[in-house]
Amino acid sequence: MNKWFLLIWLTAAFTIQCLAQPATRSFNTIYSESNVDTLPTYPGGENEFYQTLQEKVRVNFSMQRFAKPGMNYLTIGFMVDTAGNYSDLQFYESDNVHVEKEIERVLAKMNRWNPAWLNGEKVNAYIYIPVKYTITDNEFLIKNVGLELAVVKNNKKNLIWKALLLAGFVTFFLITTS
Repeated sequence: MNKWFLLIWLTAAFTIQCLAQPATRSFNTIYSESNVDTLPTYPGGENEFYQTLQEKVRVNFSMQRFAKPGMNYLTIGFMVDTAGNYSDLQFYESDNVHVEKEIERVLAKMNRWNPAWLNGEKVNAYIYIPVKYTITDNEFLIKNVGLELAVVKNNKKNLIWKALLLAGFVTFFLITTS
């Protein structure tokens, strides 16, 4: 009987401790649109971003050679940190590696981003930027829509690990006492 009382007491104490954890954020947490108060933005807004990208991209022979005729699509994804720097650059739905390399070159020279905000603090956030473009006669023309923030969450990771640890502890306790 004492073993069961001890087991129930430890389980309850551990569960309360897990649920009573303060809402701290990890430095490496990447927030989603639903988790931030203010989304990351490019200085001057999204139109300024697209205009700068269009003006700075230099069309080369390889880009033209491998470009499909008409409208092309790609999505740029990257994380904006609390200092406004981007990292973890990824390209999605792209079929022209030469365009990717040129966009990467241009992004490296662009202004820092305004970071996302959560509860009055700057936070890391991952964003996707869809780009519709055409390449004609040495021109890179963007015809586009807006920014869209990625849904990336890991805020319940610690609670899950604690629950698994608790389940392992209970299993070990039951096996050793029987």
